[in-house]
Amino acid sequence: MARWKQVLREALAAVVGYAVIVALTTLGLEVWMEGVELWGAGLATQLQATFVAVVSGLAGGAVAALVGGRPLRDAALVLIFLVLDTAYVVLVFESPAPTWFRLMGSVTLMAATLAGGLLVAVLRRRRKTLLAGVTEENGHPEVDFGRREGKESW
Repeated sequence: MARWKQVLREALAAVVGYAVIVALTTLGLEVWMEGVELWGAGLATQLQATFVAVVSGLAGGAVAALVGGRPLRDAALVLIFLVLDTAYVVLVFESPAPTWFRLMGSVTLMAATLAGGLLVAVLRRRRKTLLAGVTEENGHPEVDFGRREGKESW
């Protein structure tokens, strides 16, 4: 693949991965959790917010990895947007929560994003390993299951 195409693909992967994270965190925190203030909230609310961050990060990192083709690198590129987003939110928006609390939420999201890319990398490697041992000699022949019955169609 030409170098410029790879760069464009990686940029697209980072943007799409970040968009997935934004969509899922907005859906989770603003719709599902109704925009509740997390600082001072109970344990159940904190766990729900952590679940939203982890799922959003895993999904965003995995999508970036699938779009870009280089799983860990593409998931890491999403972090550029997450760092900029975190800096903007912490510096611009007032919150009763201390800065460390807000940063921990961002770090959780970033770690989950990298884990999403790692998950895709591991699954790809595992698939290649499993299929590497299949050859003409040890593969099974085509199986005939007979003629069509009932409403089956092929």
